[in-house]
Amino acid sequence: DFFQGRFDGDDELLMLVHGQVSAQMARVFNARMQRVAQDFAQQHLADQRLPQAEREGYTLLLALRSWEFEAFAHMRR
Repeated sequence: DFFQGRFDGDDELLMLVHGQVSAQMARVFNARMQRVAQDFAQQHLADQRLPQAEREGYTLLLALRSWEFEAFAHMRR
């Protein structure tokens, strides 16, 4: 249900980025993503003082894992 939307609103974003990085850098990016999630959670708490009419429900999804699109696996040299 979440991914069936178009993510084309001014306040929406869906992004998929692929690249090859070291395991060490993957851990660095994990830490950065954890900080973004913490920022989001802290803002949620701060905005609780606003009237309900001024708040909108948002869901933030962050993910990182070693993964290869199956259709590309047979192209690997």
